[in-house]
Amino acid sequence: MQFKLCVLLALVPCALTLNVDSSKKGSAVFLNVKPLDTGANHTNQAFVGFRKVDNHPKTKDLEADVPGIIDENELEGNHALDSIHSVAAHIIVPGAIVFMLSMAIGHVLSLWRYTSWIPDSAATLVVALMLGRVLKMLADANASFTEESFVLGASTTLNLVLLPIIIFSAGWSLRRSDFIYQFNPIIIFAVFGTIISTFVIGFSSYALSNYFNLHIVRDLRSNMAFAALISAVDPVATLVTYKSLNVEPLLNIMVFGESTINDAVAVVIFSIINHGWESLNYLQATGRIVQLLFGSMLFGLASAGLLILIMRVTKMNKNHYTGILFIWTSAYLVYGAAEASGMFSGIIASLLAGIMFGAYGRLHLTHEGSEEADVFFELTCQLADKAVFVLCGASTAMITSNRGLLFGAISVGLCYFGRAISVGACGPVVNMMKKMVGDPHILTWKHLFMMWHAGLRGGIALVLALEIDGSWCKYKATIVNATFITISVLLVVNGGSTGFLLKTLGIPTGCQDASWDVLKPTEAGPAQDTLKRMDSTIKHMLSDADVDDNEKTTLMAN
Repeated sequence: MQFKLCVLLALVPCALTLNVDSSKKGSAVFLNVKPLDTGANHTNQAFVGFRKVDNHPKTKDLEADVPGIIDENELEGNHALDSIHSVAAHIIVPGAIVFMLSMAIGHVLSLWRYTSWIPDSAATLVVALMLGRVLKMLADANASFTEESFVLGASTTLNLVLLPIIIFSAGWSLRRSDFIYQFNPIIIFAVFGTIISTFVIGFSSYALSNYFNLHIVRDLRSNMAFAALISAVDPVATLVTYKSLNVEPLLNIMVFGESTINDAVAVVIFSIINHGWESLNYLQATGRIVQLLFGSMLFGLASAGLLILIMRVTKMNKNHYTGILFIWTSAYLVYGAAEASGMFSGIIASLLAGIMFGAYGRLHLTHEGSEEADVFFELTCQLADKAVFVLCGASTAMITSNRGLLFGAISVGLCYFGRAISVGACGPVVNMMKKMVGDPHILTWKHLFMMWHAGLRGGIALVLALEIDGSWCKYKATIVNATFITISVLLVVNGGSTGFLLKTLGIPTGCQDASWDVLKPTEAGPAQDTLKRMDSTIKHMLSDADVDDNEKTTLMAN
């Protein structure tokens, strides 16, 4: 009986024969499927699936109308092996060299007292520029490898491969109670601060060009597009310094929270200017920002809750390696689903999903598994961060235009000016709200100064610059170069001076063991009571009954 069953299972893939229509040389291959004859020669017929049949009659079967996806010539020769060799020579080897060189150079610079202040990401950026020049020479010598294809590939990789794990890891390791207690101030700086910065930089740049003739970007739309993309704050080097020095929780969470949510707001504003300028409607733009912000939050929370429930049902706490990989893959699922919908921001959805998994997904890991997950996410995040600077530097080096040097120098000053106006406007409003609700954690002038200083720019800004539609913007090369100059200058100047300013201003450091409720308001309000009840309900829904609640992390405890 078992032998007969095995024979039947072996014959299932042979139930159809595939006849190839190749009446013309070089034509695409079409598959025509017909039932297998049940005669005595069925065994031989099973292995003629890809035989060529000349002058095959036309049929009206559905399968006959399926378009070909494989060119007949591609089945001949050595194209697959050549492709492997090309990818290894042009991508794997140069990429590995850049990563290893940047790590080695960054480590050497950190050991020398006179260069220890230089951020590691700056060394990566410089090495990536050299890689870009090499790739540029390859593109000039090889017609199949073009600058446009590389930049497009780099932009796609940044958006769909690197950003998901960077944002998710940030949410996973976030001090959740700090983020929740300071959520309203973070939203004010991230949303209204970004809008203020965009208008200040955009109109100032337009005035400097048209009234003072200081740079060549003339039209308002190009200036506003640049202002929107350059308003995307990305203080990677600053946060690395904060983490190494264990800066006080209030400053750390304000800088981190604003930079994360600010990206989504900047992307929305840029998209409206880049694609919908002719039909610009301020009411619709406001609605789009609200939808993207709060809709993405709900999408990330709901998606993460469903995935954590799957972890509970499948009892992944029995194997923490499977649980870690499941959580890691969830970062890409949530980000990809949000972006594919066209309605939500993958950045915000991934952040909230990371927070949910850090609070409730952790319940399905052992103590050892939780520690291993922390290390795994930290390493993958560092790798992705480094890859962002590698791709940004290499992509910029592929552009040979020297235009934008003066505009880049001006944009650095505009970024400082716009950041000062936005922080100066939002700071007093935030402190007034804190006093009204009884929150004693006021933002002092030292906090506000360090928040202004943390206004670095990074990969998001350069990705948006590369995505400017060249059909309407004739200054794209100028804007891309100016964006790269701005990123580089702010990275070295602000990122390199972070430690010095923290020490000079007397900002508390060494706060690694700060209590989870250090930023909790003095008096508990109805919102806190509701949040606690909701936290308890979700915890029991998403965790097993056997989990010891006293030893596990929840939403409000780190």
